[in-house]
Amino acid sequence: MEINKNTLGNKLILIKYFRNRAKEILNELTTEYGRSNYKKITSKLQPALKESRDVLIRVAMQKAEKEHWNNEDILKSILMLHYTCNVLLIEARHSVWPYEYMTLSRRVGELWESFISVCFHYPVAQDLEIIVPPLFSDVRDSLHDEVKNYITELNLSDDQKSDLINYYDKVWMLVDAGEIKLELDMHCRKQDTNYNIDFKSGFSSNEKGNTNRLLVVASIYKNIIDSPYQNLMMVRSAEDENNHYLQTLKNSSLWEVTCSDSTYESLGEIVGFDLKNWIINNIDWESDLNSMTVEDFRKNDLLKYFKW
Repeated sequence: MEINKNTLGNKLILIKYFRNRAKEILNELTTEYGRSNYKKITSKLQPALKESRDVLIRVAMQKAEKEHWNNEDILKSILMLHYTCNVLLIEARHSVWPYEYMTLSRRVGELWESFISVCFHYPVAQDLEIIVPPLFSDVRDSLHDEVKNYITELNLSDDQKSDLINYYDKVWMLVDAGEIKLELDMHCRKQDTNYNIDFKSGFSSNEKGNTNRLLVVASIYKNIIDSPYQNLMMVRSAEDENNHYLQTLKNSSLWEVTCSDSTYESLGEIVGFDLKNWIINNIDWESDLNSMTVEDFRKNDLLKYFKW
């Protein structure tokens, strides 16, 4: 297949390519593992399809560099490669191991989060860059040193300072008992603001553990790290489709929460691209998935998970 702006903008051509590639991969895997070993086939199928997509992305980026494509043309091409590959990631997997609602809900959420990330890795905005999040150990050590230095400068006797530091070290042992991962789905900088962004397809199950972690992480960024961080929670589904854990984050003052169309508006302001409009003009899961998959999803009320 020739890679150029026309082919990368043609959804039907790319779906046909990935559908044929999926057939090749499935033939190889069923020959090696047998048709009944569907779990093994699935574990190999999806990484192989993604690798095929990534090969096309590398070729596209080479062509873009030689022909001096602008940022918007590059982003649109990569989005189309991701979406058309996603169609086959769903369709081919379903043909091997039919989806049920929990697995499909989780899978579509993962694909959406990865799809959204493309806009940050190939931004239209010239002033946007990906940054590396801090390590909790670095934040902890910096704060530890800062407090100890503060204590030593207090107008107290040496014994009093020593007692304070000993008490502080005892409390700090609780912090040292566990590491907190400060990495979220996306960390980027635009002008003078650092953005910490977490993508979420939706809050529809027990999210207590994850919600508590997100509150702790956001609090560290907002109250401890001396940098202009903004914590954004970007949710795919409408606000009223989520449970109370989303409201916990929204009411915490630590997270700026957006849902549905507001998420795409917020994203567009950062990356400089109207992703919602692109989705409206290009994504149609019911038309792009094969008829057998659509019929199965319709019969089992699973098409509702494809509202992007």
